[in-house]
Amino acid sequence: MLAGGLLALACAHQRPGPIADSPPRISAADETGRHAVTLRHRPTRPASRVCVAGDFNGWDPGELPMTDADADGVHEITLMLEPGRVCYKFVLDGAEWTHDPLNPAREPGGYENSILYVGVDPADFPEDREPPAPPRPAYWLPEREQREPTPRSEAGGGSLFRLADNGYDSVSVSGDFNGWTGQLDQLVFDPASREWRLMLDLEAHPFFQYRFVVTRDGGATSLRDPLNPNITFDGHPIDSVGFHRRDPEFAGPRGVVQIAAENLTASTSTCEARPIYVWLPPGYADSPGRRFPVVYMHDGQNAFDDPVNPFGHGGWHTNVTAAALIASSEIEPFLIVAIPNTGERMAEYGLGENVFDASAHPYARYLIDDVMPLINRRYRTWTGPEHTSLMGSSMGGLISLFLAYHHPGLFGQAACLSTAFSIPDTRGRLIADLISAEGHRPVRVYLDSGTGGPMEDGAPGTRAVRDLMLARGWTLDQDLVWHEEPGAPHNETAWRERVWRPLTFLTGRRP
Repeated sequence: MLAGGLLALACAHQRPGPIADSPPRISAADETGRHAVTLRHRPTRPASRVCVAGDFNGWDPGELPMTDADADGVHEITLMLEPGRVCYKFVLDGAEWTHDPLNPAREPGGYENSILYVGVDPADFPEDREPPAPPRPAYWLPEREQREPTPRSEAGGGSLFRLADNGYDSVSVSGDFNGWTGQLDQLVFDPASREWRLMLDLEAHPFFQYRFVVTRDGGATSLRDPLNPNITFDGHPIDSVGFHRRDPEFAGPRGVVQIAAENLTASTSTCEARPIYVWLPPGYADSPGRRFPVVYMHDGQNAFDDPVNPFGHGGWHTNVTAAALIASSEIEPFLIVAIPNTGERMAEYGLGENVFDASAHPYARYLIDDVMPLINRRYRTWTGPEHTSLMGSSMGGLISLFLAYHHPGLFGQAACLSTAFSIPDTRGRLIADLISAEGHRPVRVYLDSGTGGPMEDGAPGTRAVRDLMLARGWTLDQDLVWHEEPGAPHNETAWRERVWRPLTFLTGRRP
């Protein structure tokens, strides 16, 4: 229902002057203080129903249909709105959310919601001004340089290692190219740049792992390269990764894992800070003009394998599976953002105090307010729900469905593996109660489970949620896919073996 006193719908059959493809119109306030706001939208594809949804109607995707009285393809609606900042999107056929292409004002942080300032000054909302993207470093280490041959670089190229000085007595580099132990390669201090430097010929090591070893005041410390975002999970610690040359046998088919943030703090919630990892698909660096969809994964420290070692000896190997699916053209290239859990996993991935309200959920706010803006600033991403997905298992599956259900304008797909549907909010209510009460949302959902173990991997609960979603408006094998793996247990090995299914659902080529 519409918020009381906030909005009233006004019919607008008389349209003075040319109106096709014109930006929003905001009239002067009437005697009640409200403004008539006229929105128009010409869909880029045929649509039988076009609606507008926004914070003025609780983002209900079907409550405010627009009309095309002239059958000219331009849909129109006039709303009576109180003064203030308004966010909105258009909704095509109840499923496809899109910003207003005629309104350049967009909400920052990856939302892509259009903004209107109704009877107020935009200057009063400085938070809407997107902060400038941080400058990229001039190089990623080890830096590939072409130079005259040296005794150690007969092929004419080398890998330059650089580390800013911090009062070190010595700096060396230790990696798989020198056995990690024994005689280490020493960097030389350059007084002019205040850097430690070393050029190595690594022609025989197109892909290599390394760390710096620094000494100071008699003690030695191992450091990941602070200027190189490329990393590999090899248990603990995390190593830096270098590519001596562009070699399809190494860097190309696998993509690369990077660390997007060393320790991303929460700005609007009480979530614990943590690193954020990103997998860039094969060809990302070679396609500077291309943008990519994003899959946000929970329990992110379990997400990856890498070309050398699996993280934790039991990760999902999602990057390896995704690279193989991309190579076979079964799915489109996309980014994986892996968000590690913390010691507060049950609280962060749980339903919180009220399954019917996600507005104050700490992990939701951390993901939406902090992680997504970081990723959308730093990487070439497509935004909008059709390009943004969530994926997780067990409690990670529960939070994926919870977030997508409450934020269909941000997340258009959710993959929920072996989901803990029996975990309630603090008042004892389940996510099934939410779906039963509020019905269908424009979100594509993948559900699966095994049947192994004493709890059958939650299979009975997953079947029950599947049946409920079908009864409330989802359609099997269209916006709801369900799979059951006989005998599969509740662990990373089982999820790794079938992760190709949700990846294909989330990022596969659609008709």
